[in-house]
Amino acid sequence: MDLDALGGLVKLGLSEKEANTYLALLRLGEAGASHISKESGIHPRSTYDSLEGLVSKGLVTFAEKKGSRVFAAFGLETLMGLVEERRHVVENLIPTLEKQLKTHDEPLVRVFRGIDGMRSVWEDLLKEAKPIYFYGGAMQGFRFHLKDYAQRWNQRREKLKIPVRLIYIDQPGVKNTFKGFKYWNAKPLPEKLYSSVVWWLYGQDKMVLVFWGESPVAILVKSLELAKSYRNFFEIVWRAAGKTGKKQKIV
Repeated sequence: MDLDALGGLVKLGLSEKEANTYLALLRLGEAGASHISKESGIHPRSTYDSLEGLVSKGLVTFAEKKGSRVFAAFGLETLMGLVEERRHVVENLIPTLEKQLKTHDEPLVRVFRGIDGMRSVWEDLLKEAKPIYFYGGAMQGFRFHLKDYAQRWNQRREKLKIPVRLIYIDQPGVKNTFKGFKYWNAKPLPEKLYSSVVWWLYGQDKMVLVFWGESPVAILVKSLELAKSYRNFFEIVWRAAGKTGKKQKIV
C-alpha cells in the first residue's frame, strides 16, 4: 500500500512546508528557489526558509550556477538517517525519563485517543512481553484501523514469541484475519452470546477497555485485583466458547 508522501514526510519530522518543498524539488530535479516556489505553491520567503531547513537536515544540496543558487534533492536514503537519528534520541532519552517517572501504588487509569493513542497501547503490549488475552475487538485493528502497522506489530510479536488467546465474534471474514499467525489460540462465540464490550488483558496487572470508532479510545487500568478478576472471567468464557463454537488453533 502506498503511503501518502506528504503525510509520511511530516511524520519523519519535516514541517508541512518543508515536505511540500521537498516533493516539489523531487519533481523538478534541480531548480532555483523561485521555480521551486511556483511548483510548490509556497510563498518565496517560506520556500527559502524551508530550503534552509532541508539543507540542514541533509536532504537537499545546492550549487552556484551562473551566479544563481540552484537546489537538488539529495539521495533518498538520507531519509533513513532521520529515522535512525530519532531512534537514537529515543533510546537515550527513555532511561533519563524513567528516572523521573513517579511510581503509583493505587490503580492507575490512562486514556488514549485516536490511532496514535492506540499504537501506544499496542506498543505497551509488546513491551510487557507477557501472554495477551483479547476479548473481542482486536481484529478490528488489523482489518480497519491500524492495518499495515498491525501486521508489522504481529511480526514483532511472533519474533518475541508472545502468546495470544483471543475470544472473537463468529462472523465471516474475522477468522481469516489471523489465519497463519503463530503463538495464537482463538475461539469464536456465537453472535447471540457476544458482548459489545471489548477488553484486553496483558502483563500482570493491566486491563484495557477499547472503544472502536472513527476516533478509537482505549482506557488502560493498572490494577492487580481487577486484572485477576477479569482473567478469571476470561477463563470461564473460554471454556464456554469451547462448548458453543469450534476451536480455532493457529500455530
